[in-house]
Amino acid sequence: MKIPKFKIKEIKQFLKKLPRTLGKRSFLTFLGLLLIALIFSGFIFYKYSFLAEKEKLEVLEKPLKFNEKVYQEVLKIWQEKEKKFEEANFKKYPNPFQPILEEKKLSKERTEELLSLPLIQELLKTSNLYQFYTTKGEKLFTIGERSQIWQELGLGQSEEYQGTYSQNIKLLEELKKELTP
Repeated sequence: MKIPKFKIKEIKQFLKKLPRTLGKRSFLTFLGLLLIALIFSGFIFYKYSFLAEKEKLEVLEKPLKFNEKVYQEVLKIWQEKEKKFEEANFKKYPNPFQPILEEKKLSKERTEELLSLPLIQELLKTSNLYQFYTTKGEKLFTIGERSQIWQELGLGQSEEYQGTYSQNIKLLEELKKELTP
């Protein structure tokens, strides 16, 4: 028995000519592909429709029961998560990049020593927040940052602070009090 040899060149030539040939006979190509699709879909339909009907369905011995206790536990967990989620909308988080003002209790000697420093004396002479911060060598904080300081100093809620003249004077007085314990 002879085994036919495949000639690679002939196969390459056939594959190169195939698209052109199919394109020239596009109607026959369409009909051939349609026939293949119909045979394939008919086979799948037969397998999953007719053969599935012939097989007997297995009946469960016990019907499914709804576990009320597990449902209540899941519902409780969901309600707790929703409550925490709602609380997160109203919680004010501190700015991690803003320095926190801490209460400092100093001895009388240390207080007198600090008051004798020229920088603190200059700070106590300032008449507005801009002068206060420029004397310290800092830029004037934004209203949002000052509102946090307002709240930390116990002057009220940060939402109340709008940067009005009277609020700024009150804030300056409290900042000066922080310098002199």
